[in-house]
Amino acid sequence: MPPTFICHESQNAFEVVAKYISGVVDVNEVKTALVETKGNELFTKCMQHLNSEIPNYQQYLILLVEYTNDIINHSDKDTAESCFSVLVNGLGYVHSVQQNEVINPFVAALTSSADKSEIRLPTLLRLLSVCTDNECCVNLVISILRFCRQTASPTRTWSIALSAFRDKIQIWLAQWAPSKQQQQELLVEVAEAYKGVGDFRNYIRYLTLGLSHAAANDINMQTLAINAFADIVRLPGVFTCDLLELPVVSAIEVDSSSVGAEVVTLVRCMVKGDLPGFQAALTPAVLARLGADVTTEAAMEKARFFALLALASAAEHQDVSFSDVAKALGVESDDVERWLVRAVGLKLLDGKINQVQGSFFVSRSAHPCFGKAQWQIIADKIRSAITFLA
Repeated sequence: MPPTFICHESQNAFEVVAKYISGVVDVNEVKTALVETKGNELFTKCMQHLNSEIPNYQQYLILLVEYTNDIINHSDKDTAESCFSVLVNGLGYVHSVQQNEVINPFVAALTSSADKSEIRLPTLLRLLSVCTDNECCVNLVISILRFCRQTASPTRTWSIALSAFRDKIQIWLAQWAPSKQQQQELLVEVAEAYKGVGDFRNYIRYLTLGLSHAAANDINMQTLAINAFADIVRLPGVFTCDLLELPVVSAIEVDSSSVGAEVVTLVRCMVKGDLPGFQAALTPAVLARLGADVTTEAAMEKARFFALLALASAAEHQDVSFSDVAKALGVESDDVERWLVRAVGLKLLDGKINQVQGSFFVSRSAHPCFGKAQWQIIADKIRSAITFLA
């Protein structure tokens, strides 16, 4: 029979948890008056660490996190969470240099199974709130996201994790200063999580950041890049691509006859607004690589939106004639307003239609690509403003 977890205000929570876990350890033990049980031995050792002249919380925690899965398997949700809350709080008494000696086995145990993720995930997130070792923090975020993928409902668990991170990823990376390899791993995991919850813009955003740290000859990263290009054409709501200037993409194009290189060529044409080039690059092999659910019509529709953005972003704060829009999109003049209205509805453009003059004034436009050329334009504008104000 499982032990009962009761903690009164007057009791030391660390002692109560040690006593409870020792009872969990002895659930299947045959108790006799002459033999010291494994649980009793564990409790004795824990109390020695707690009652020493300087309490040794590190060794106390190392002893108890070994039984993480026993706690989960033999406790109800509230009891397990109470135990883990005390253990996590105990890390606050452990020096940051020594925290990983507790956190690493704790995380390994919590992520060893996807069962009862409603207990495991909150504990992993609480660990992140008390972890002060930079490298340990990076590895913990990666472990949390990989654990979410293994659960029965990864969309739900990814949503919980991403909500807890609250767009802090890039702030954390600046604070923790991980290696390029660690940054790449973390950003790719974040990207996959956003893709899993249907936030495709952040998926492409974080994958672009992750791939920026990839070695050009990394085959796995090349595959991720090709998948991303296919997703940019395929997925709704994605109307920007900043991947094209990355070394890993240039490496894909070395073998110009490969399907991967042909997909890159397709996207280059799309981002430039080169509709004829896009049509020529949309071969049956490339269409198949984009995904079974992608039709020629759907791919052409996405390419037309990109062509509209290429035209509008180059003419920001200017009028664009309906005839120029019709030519860029390869549509009849009567269809231009419909495309403009759709683009405005998707928040890709802001502006005003002038039906009398047959034009559209572009007050704002999303950029299909924001690379070196766009940054150079911003830098030039800043320099001009400084010169004007001097």
